[in-house]
Amino acid sequence: MVGVHVKEALQHQELESFSTFTVPAARYAVFVTERGPIIEMVQRTWLDIWQWSQQPGNERTFTGDFEYYDQNINPNDGQAEIYIAIRQ
Repeated sequence: MVGVHVKEALQHQELESFSTFTVPAARYAVFVTERGPIIEMVQRTWLDIWQWSQQPGNERTFTGDFEYYDQNINPNDGQAEIYIAIRQ
């Protein structure tokens, strides 16, 4: 799923060609990728997240993880944030 932030006023209009999804309020662990080719950096960070989630005390809820990419991201030298929902 690909998403964009929608202003409150637009959320109430009928947008027949779009589906909406609200990211649930939660506590999130935020992982920032290294800078570099974005596809590679995101894959590496997900490997780190899977290892992190195996450590005691790091309990994922799987209720709404998401990745954030700046609108001006350079695909060859970019950086992204990955938000992982965790138990409070």
